[in-house]
Amino acid sequence: MALTYGNIEKKDKPFYIRLHSSCVTSETLRGSDCDCVQQLEGAIKIISERKHGILLYLLQEGRGAGYVVKARDRMLVQASCDKISTFEAYDIMGLKKDHRHYENIPQICDMLGIDNAQFILVTNNPDEVQAMKDLKLQIIRTEKLEFESSPFNVAYLSSKLASGHLLRSTSHSTLRGKLAPEPVPLFKPYVVRDAQRFIHCASYYLSMKPINDEILLTDQQFHDIFKYRPIDYYINMPSPCIIRYQSLRNNRFLIKIDSNNLRKHEEHCQNDPVCELLTTPYWFKVD
Repeated sequence: MALTYGNIEKKDKPFYIRLHSSCVTSETLRGSDCDCVQQLEGAIKIISERKHGILLYLLQEGRGAGYVVKARDRMLVQASCDKISTFEAYDIMGLKKDHRHYENIPQICDMLGIDNAQFILVTNNPDEVQAMKDLKLQIIRTEKLEFESSPFNVAYLSSKLASGHLLRSTSHSTLRGKLAPEPVPLFKPYVVRDAQRFIHCASYYLSMKPINDEILLTDQQFHDIFKYRPIDYYINMPSPCIIRYQSLRNNRFLIKIDSNNLRKHEEHCQNDPVCELLTTPYWFKVD
């Protein structure tokens, strides 16, 4: 899929170009264990601000290896408690670290009439730059995309940095990663006994960004966060960090936070357990 912005018939200045590989878990399911959706949104912002560019959305899930491989990668990494990286997981599966291909890019550019144009490639990946140059596209420079890491993607971003991606090592080197809520066992793919058309390939946990700043807590999480100060304290602050809460079935609580006020509170009281609410996801099990 090619998305263009501005008058692509004007070739008097370079085009900003982004080659973006699909990521269903972050772009559709609000997964927070990678930075793919931030890169997609960041590339769209850059191209729209420059008013002259193209975003090529490529269906190359799991670095071109497919979603099944991506799911087994996540299972392997989580089973190791993040002791192995995504690239090491691919190696364990007998795969190279990146299976994406870009041979169609010159044909797409030719179809759009920009095959002889100059490009500014929006990427952090030197391998992608080299691939474009090998295809004889005129890459005059690159523009990086980098965002603040979270406890859920810090291990992933660290592995990208170690593999050669152009990231600031200081942006996530001191952040402590958060592990899956329960141990993740490894297993080999098997045919489901009562539904033999299906093969169970992997099982892992996906951390999803909360919707509308509504945080779901277990009874234990609730008491750990509010054991020093009651929740009403944060509701009645001059700039409330918490707007409301309600008790749910199965000993769970739904808390509506004001994320802007809570971030300001964190600047002055970063050790306050309530700041944990800024990085509390919905944990969904994926099978």
